[in-house]
Amino acid sequence: MKTTISHCSPIGPISITWDSETATIDRIGIGDHYAPATMGAVKGSASASVAVLQGQLDAYFTDAHFSFTLEGLTLNGLTAFQRRVVDCVCIIPSGRTRSYAEIAAEAGSPGAARAVGRVMARNRYPIVIPCHRVITRGGGLGGYTGGLKIKRSLLSFESGQAFTLTPEFAASRTPALAI
Repeated sequence: MKTTISHCSPIGPISITWDSETATIDRIGIGDHYAPATMGAVKGSASASVAVLQGQLDAYFTDAHFSFTLEGLTLNGLTAFQRRVVDCVCIIPSGRTRSYAEIAAEAGSPGAARAVGRVMARNRYPIVIPCHRVITRGGGLGGYTGGLKIKRSLLSFESGQAFTLTPEFAASRTPALAI
């Protein structure tokens, strides 16, 4: 059975959907692809990997240079090319960007920039697999699962620029932890 919970963040609510039978995280939803939490979800019923992910999301929004683990994420079903793309994207340092064309070349398929874009558009784990760090060759934002406003905010946050907290997140954090 799949269950979704909502996690508070500076960019707005993040939904985390997991499969209780396999104890794996199915997807992360943000912005335009946010899924409301399952009604009646029992607090504490989430798998251990969900708790780890929630802690990692909090750590990321406290320190943009935090590195995520891929614990509890299922990357099954990816082609060899898609997996190479994901691997290349996961090593882009916080505060840096790469173009779709650069990722295609690094993944061993120069000229496959559009295919990289399709892989990024299907990324089920935004932020953790940092597809927001992939931009166009000319420096444009390209697209983003959560919307361009969120992509711009994440890139600004990671580069140390001003970051505006959502009121819900600011109210849920002590001043020492606020970004």
